[in-house]
Amino acid sequence: MKVKIEDLDNSFTYISKADEWYKEGADCELEANCEGAGGLFRGIVLVTEDHGPYFVKTCGIGNETLDGELCGWEEFNIFKDGEPVEVTDL
Repeated sequence: MKVKIEDLDNSFTYISKADEWYKEGADCELEANCEGAGGLFRGIVLVTEDHGPYFVKTCGIGNETLDGELCGWEEFNIFKDGEPVEVTDL
């Protein structure tokens, strides 16, 4: 299935890829579609030094926490009704 960025919403499933902001395999919720800038997502983060001093101090390295962040569409495997989605205008 091919979809334009502006059509992405909460009816799609967003699964975080490896080595991105959210924990690999995290099912993230789209809070706002910012189109070309990506989307504002909420999901589980596995805290590493790359997440900065706030996360390291408040959560501790290796712990999980819920976070909201603006991320690019390419950071997720996107599905609709269990079928993979190709975003046509990345």
